[in-house]
Amino acid sequence: MLDCTKVKTFTPHIPAGTGPTFIKAEDAVVEILADLNESAIRVLSNDQLEMMEQFITDTLRIADWIDGTYTIFEDYQIEVRTMQQWQLDQMPEFNGY
Repeated sequence: MLDCTKVKTFTPHIPAGTGPTFIKAEDAVVEILADLNESAIRVLSNDQLEMMEQFITDTLRIADWIDGTYTIFEDYQIEVRTMQQWQLDQMPEFNGY
């Protein structure tokens, strides 16, 4: 039987393309920050990245956003989409990749 429970999903869009779909806003922000950190002149430590993730997620209250696509930084967006659990489960790979 299909699980029709509704879940809010967060999909990061980075210059290289669309990232995996997550059920936690924090994970989508981490994906964006990791991509930014790879192209940075000064690479940030894991602790610094974690602090930035918490600041961005908490300040912008990303988990509370309604469905839509929102720009976080230039060329970096998060797509918020509510779907049923079975739809998420049927995505091709683990975690909606």
